[in-house]
Amino acid sequence: MILLEAKGFDVQCTCNGEEALSLLNELSRLPDLILLDAMMPIMDGYEFRQKQNQNLRLRTIPVVVMTGDDDIDMSKNMMQPQGIILKPLHVNSVIESVSAFL
Repeated sequence: MILLEAKGFDVQCTCNGEEALSLLNELSRLPDLILLDAMMPIMDGYEFRQKQNQNLRLRTIPVVVMTGDDDIDMSKNMMQPQGIILKPLHVNSVIESVSAFL
């Protein structure tokens, strides 16, 4: 995510969905967007989305899923994210997706 910081975005990273939920719950100002990897250790993107949608404060944060998964029902299984970026990631796709939410 160094690329996003170089483009002027404020970026906070976590290693898994559990850490992401903890961070989000600690923040006084919520992010404009969550870039979410579908496959992570401890708590994957699918479980993260379930827990995010159960939290009234967090459910309104837009999510763009990054995945190498060939799940044809990704949008449905990820509870209708605002976008899906397929891996391998292309710089322009990531920048365009993030920029759309500012």
